[in-house]
Amino acid sequence: MTDTAISSLTGAQRGGLKDVNARERRFFLVFSLITAAMIVVGFLPSFYLKDVIHAPPPLQAMTRVHGAIFTAWMALFVTQAALIGGWGSWERSCLGSCSPSA
Repeated sequence: MTDTAISSLTGAQRGGLKDVNARERRFFLVFSLITAAMIVVGFLPSFYLKDVIHAPPPLQAMTRVHGAIFTAWMALFVTQAALIGGWGSWERSCLGSCSPSA
């Protein structure tokens, strides 16, 4: 039913639909970047710069592994949002199918 509704739109209406989709893609990319930046800033003293500022107590190995996995997941989250906004669905679906899911 959605395909029929979209195919019956005029050229001007389809152009407006593309503008809405582009704005949504930009929104999600910006949102993912803000989210990642907030997380990095929040964990800067307690995880990312822990060895530099020598804050007690030292991190355990499991905490380091957990932080590394979460950092990789955040990088994947931002990458997926960038792929949705820019390149295309093939790269995004390949990256999505290759990434582990919880």
